[in-house]
Amino acid sequence: MDPYGEKLYAHVSVGVASKQTITKAVEGSSKNVRDKPAPVAAPLVPLEEVTADEIKTAQLSFKFVKLEKLQEKGEKKIPRKTGERNILVTSALPYVNNVPHLGNLIGSTLSANVFSNYCSLAGYNCLSICGTDEYGTATETKAQAENKTPQQICDYYHSIHSRVYDWFDIRFDYFGRTSTQQHQKITQEIFLKLWQEKCITEASMDQLFCEKCKKFLADRFVEGICPHAKCGYEDARGDQCDKCGQIINAVELISPRCKSCSARPVIKSSDHLFLDLPQLEPKIARFLEHRISREGSLWTSNAVTISRSWLKLGLKQRCITRDLKWGVPVPLPQYKDKVFYVWFDAPIGYMSITANYSDQWQRWWLPEKEVQIEYFQFMAKDNVPFHSVVFPSVLLGSGCNYTLVDQLISTEYMNYEETKFSKSRGIGVFGDDAMDTGIPSNVWRFYLLFIRPEAQDSAFVWHDFALKNNSELLNNLGNFINRALMFVANFFDGTIPECAAINEEDTTFLARINRQLNSYISLLERCKLRDALKAILLISGLGNQYIQANQPWVLVKKPETKCRASVCVAVAANVVALLATLMQPYMPSVAKIIWQEQLKAPQEAFTLRHYVADWTHNHTKAKIQIVLPAGHKIGKMSSWFPFVRASALGWLPLTSQPLPELPEEATKCGDTRIIINVSGKRYETWASTLERHPETLLGSYEREYFRVSDDMNEYFFDRDPDFFRYIMAYYRTGRLHFPKNDCVAAYDEELAYFGIIPDIMGDCCYEEYRDRKRENSERMTEDKDDDGENDLPNSTYKEKLWRAFENPQVSTFSHVLYYVTGFFIAVSVLANVVETIPYETSSSTGKQLNYGDKYDNAFYCLDTACVGIFTVEYMARLYAAPDRCAFARSIMSIVDVVAVLPFYISLFMPDNKSLSGLFITLRVFRVFRIFKFSRHSQGLRILGYTLKSCASELGFLLFSISMAVIIFATVMYYAEKSDKSNFTSIPAAFWYTIVTMTTLGLVSSRILLLATRQNFLTDTTASASHTSIDRSSIIGPFTL
Repeated sequence: MDPYGEKLYAHVSVGVASKQTITKAVEGSSKNVRDKPAPVAAPLVPLEEVTADEIKTAQLSFKFVKLEKLQEKGEKKIPRKTGERNILVTSALPYVNNVPHLGNLIGSTLSANVFSNYCSLAGYNCLSICGTDEYGTATETKAQAENKTPQQICDYYHSIHSRVYDWFDIRFDYFGRTSTQQHQKITQEIFLKLWQEKCITEASMDQLFCEKCKKFLADRFVEGICPHAKCGYEDARGDQCDKCGQIINAVELISPRCKSCSARPVIKSSDHLFLDLPQLEPKIARFLEHRISREGSLWTSNAVTISRSWLKLGLKQRCITRDLKWGVPVPLPQYKDKVFYVWFDAPIGYMSITANYSDQWQRWWLPEKEVQIEYFQFMAKDNVPFHSVVFPSVLLGSGCNYTLVDQLISTEYMNYEETKFSKSRGIGVFGDDAMDTGIPSNVWRFYLLFIRPEAQDSAFVWHDFALKNNSELLNNLGNFINRALMFVANFFDGTIPECAAINEEDTTFLARINRQLNSYISLLERCKLRDALKAILLISGLGNQYIQANQPWVLVKKPETKCRASVCVAVAANVVALLATLMQPYMPSVAKIIWQEQLKAPQEAFTLRHYVADWTHNHTKAKIQIVLPAGHKIGKMSSWFPFVRASALGWLPLTSQPLPELPEEATKCGDTRIIINVSGKRYETWASTLERHPETLLGSYEREYFRVSDDMNEYFFDRDPDFFRYIMAYYRTGRLHFPKNDCVAAYDEELAYFGIIPDIMGDCCYEEYRDRKRENSERMTEDKDDDGENDLPNSTYKEKLWRAFENPQVSTFSHVLYYVTGFFIAVSVLANVVETIPYETSSSTGKQLNYGDKYDNAFYCLDTACVGIFTVEYMARLYAAPDRCAFARSIMSIVDVVAVLPFYISLFMPDNKSLSGLFITLRVFRVFRIFKFSRHSQGLRILGYTLKSCASELGFLLFSISMAVIIFATVMYYAEKSDKSNFTSIPAAFWYTIVTMTTLGLVSSRILLLATRQNFLTDTTASASHTSIDRSSIIGPFTL
């Protein structure tokens, strides 16, 4: 629910355009637009009444106040004893076993980053700490799955986490890890203090033991049915259920199974160490009640509810050791083979990571009495009990004055479409996925923070992602900043004009800005990140309305109103400076570009304290001031928000919800005739025709970026003119058609550029488009498979051997292997044919001999060599195959076996001529090896794709010929029916019908043999026409 009770009405425009094109168009906009801005469809913000005091304050405060340069801080941040706030910010350590997904980001790291950015903007002494949680069963499970050591897994994924956070502009003062010597030292020291304080007990615990693997199963090495009522999830882990989110004891799982071997484990007891939470319960209860109930507490409602529910149920002793090898060793001789449970040592990682950052880490975690540390923790709600109960219990039980959490900020869950994000199961959008989309990180940050699940679960929805970007970020915030600076660039030569005298309309506008500015500061002080972002959007919405109401592009044309235009533009430009400052916590790189490159504003003014007279005592009395004085020169304009169009992205699924209707207040061009120039080919149409589809490029105001000049309504697009006629037909008729003879990928690219979704294609073309799309996708996948897997540095010998057989392009060895195998296939098939050619007739027996009889030994040696090569190849493939069973069952594998089978049968049964002769006929299967050899031929593959695409036409042709053969054979049978007829049945007439219809003709075997021997096959074939050969010579050999 909107906390302001206001709704942002936005002109919604979702379609497709490339980022490069938009950037070039905006950079060149100052050359094309002189005195008229692009048509605007900006949000309409309901205007609130402001008091006379607010208006007077705005009038008095809107002046230039030079701010002294901020004091430089040391390289390493340390707490200060003065009245300055010392804020320690940590985000829940992400597991290192996978790439972080968007749910992980918004739940902890991104939220913590926004707040720490705000603290820096407010001038607080803020230390931001995070790192990867690297010990525990999750890492061992991943290492086992990827056949690597746990340390290799940690090193690999830690670098991925760092890269993802850097790309998302999530910066920490230090991003560390828990698999360090400092972490092991500090964890063991805290444990020994707990041991000395008698807060650790020893007891036996029932555990699942796999008799097949001969080991106790850690939580994540066992799966089963969730034991909680109304859940019953079949793949719940031994520590937590991904479906219901509840904590699980592994022995409570229904029908448990070992994750390694799938065997059912048994329950056995094992000695372990336990944190005595019942003994510490009075301390933790007092601590929690003080933190939750005190004035100024910012604990979120779910954090309060979860923490109190744990206390209400009564704390139980919690096991802190595990039977694992990867972890912090227990520093007791009797437990030397055990390590600490990850939820005991992971929160201590905040301290050890700080220790790796600075050798003065204890000034943050064991501060002096006169130093006040405010500790903020950010996480999703599933991590709350470990940070509100378990971790504070560990620190309180140690007897040391460690820094305890002051404010625990937890979110609800952010789902993915209609399901849940799951890092362990690979469901959702992950950081590297976002990086590959080409959409800037600031767009992702904006949307994630806009839907941040602060009070209830939210969902990441692709369609809404594009919608929110285009309607809020681009059409609202981006539109105002772009227009305000464009006025400065075009009307005043890039120089801030004089703000001579502001009137009541200006001061009323500034008073409304001040109200939202104070709301922004108050909300961020209370960690209401999503609501503070909406305050930014309200300010830009007010700015859009201010510009639209004053119309400076009209005022600047007349000498008597140009002064008024300069006031409006100066006011708008300074509101842009304010917005750039407010955007810094949310979109830091964009804010930096606007501030440094576009505004060229002084760096010392890039702080919230510039807008507050006395920040220390009353920071909620903020007032907008002049940051850009008259005469200040701004920089070059550029685009920093792309127009995210839904159909531009192949990974963007369609939504079942229709786009909202355009509001009545939206400005339209009406029935203006416009010209669309596509690479020199001009189309004329009405603006209203295009505006029937506001979700597309031409139907939205984005087309103004492509306007040639203001004197004529012409827009130029450097695109394919042949495809554009289909796009233009869609605007005119509402029906999209598919060019059947053109490249489907090029067609998709054009549709994507203009923001048209292919799924709206008419029934007349959609089936063919879908088939072509599928064929192209299959072809691209096969090409990618062929080209993608080269010799990887970490490949095993078997993997390299398999790729050598499967892809001849991998290496020189595979190329040679490919041609050697092909040579022996050709030799084998040719020998099989040649040995049947007649040679002469035996004078003694009168039996006709062939070459196979004459050169029996030679053909036998040749056959032995070929079969030997084929056998070695088959055994090598079988050895190297990733899945031997699947390989043995494949069609080509069966062909290989059947092709060499006759040779081995003849070896074992040399005397049984009839049986071996029967099997020798199976050598015909060697011919099929040609298809196996030729599958890497590009030409044959194209032929295969062609035949596949024409399958329906070929099928109909064969069906038609078959019907004609049956009809003519029937007529022939009854026409020739007599006692001496050669056609004894209708099937007997089939061959003559086929010969007659296809004009193949046939001669007797004697004539063909003669032709072969005398080498004049061409002449004989010409004389074999059915018009010149007697019917008996054709029918004779086939007489039944």
